[in-house]
Amino acid sequence: MTTKEECILSMYQEVTEIDGHKGISLVKHQLDGKIYIKKELTAFHSNVYQYLKIHRMEGVPKVYEVIREENRLIVIEEYIHGSTLEELLKSHRFTERETVELVVKLCRILEQFHEADPPIVHRDIKPSNIMISADGVLKLIDFNIAREVVADQSKDTRMMGTASYAAPEQFGFGQSDGRTDIYGIGRLMQELLPETDCSQKLKEIINKCTNLEPKSRYQNVGKLRAALERWMGGSISHGGLENRDSGILGKLEHGRKYSYALPGFRSRKWSIRLLAILGYASLIYLCSTIVITIEGKETTTPILITYRITCFIYFMFLVLLIGDYRGIGKKFPLCDHRLVWVRVIGWFCYAFLALVIWVIVFSLITSVM
Repeated sequence: MTTKEECILSMYQEVTEIDGHKGISLVKHQLDGKIYIKKELTAFHSNVYQYLKIHRMEGVPKVYEVIREENRLIVIEEYIHGSTLEELLKSHRFTERETVELVVKLCRILEQFHEADPPIVHRDIKPSNIMISADGVLKLIDFNIAREVVADQSKDTRMMGTASYAAPEQFGFGQSDGRTDIYGIGRLMQELLPETDCSQKLKEIINKCTNLEPKSRYQNVGKLRAALERWMGGSISHGGLENRDSGILGKLEHGRKYSYALPGFRSRKWSIRLLAILGYASLIYLCSTIVITIEGKETTTPILITYRITCFIYFMFLVLLIGDYRGIGKKFPLCDHRLVWVRVIGWFCYAFLALVIWVIVFSLITSVM
């Protein structure tokens, strides 16, 4: 490391380490006061980060500094404020259209790298490496194991990648190229879309992406993007990758922001929020005014209080289940199905089951009072 490089790094003051990410921390530049990401990598392809520093690539974090020190690489890059798809999956059930729109945008980002000279392969396409920024822009992050394609090389020299998303060639069965990322895209789509939520045509596209033989997959992301756009019924207008999407990306970020909000309050429409307020207020009022008569006389004993509380819990369970609060529907068979009538059957079944449990629990409680 040169004196100049040491001086550059000294301008970045560490703020905090990022939990669960060894060697990655948030730093603050002492002159501009902005927050950046600092990476200290021991396994890397420095050419990829040098390329990212020189070329302004849309849809990826801007790389500002790339400094090599003995057996490690220090990278300073743009801090993206937002949520990963992995985080969004915990509270959002992706539809086919949402998934395809996201993947089409991802294909456009990858096309920039696959068309570089030499081509660059990301090799780690997965939900945790795809972000929706706070202003609703899709970002591909973490190029730590990305590499340039070597024309005369028959297989990868190092086995790297996330096991459940990595293509067979990443484990020594051939050399990674653009089709490796296509395999990762297919696995990503499988993660976003459970098989029960996927149409036959989209299943065929995903199966082609995840074929074990690279020659049987789409041969480049452009062809995959074209197939997805045909499925959508035409090209998705984008006007540049950095567009502030008022559609699905904006909605997802809004959903992230309000993911802990009760059903009704996750909407952007104040009319729906007002209805939610009236609905919850009515539920509280009804449960708090329930009257139990014993031998023709109203009771205000603990039995009545218990009945009101358990009644409120029962109805709130139904509200949270039907409203799919924080993706709760995924934990209950049928309630996560793409067909509405199947979900309705599921809601009725669990409503009846919850009612039986409520009666039993209430009976047990009152028997000991």
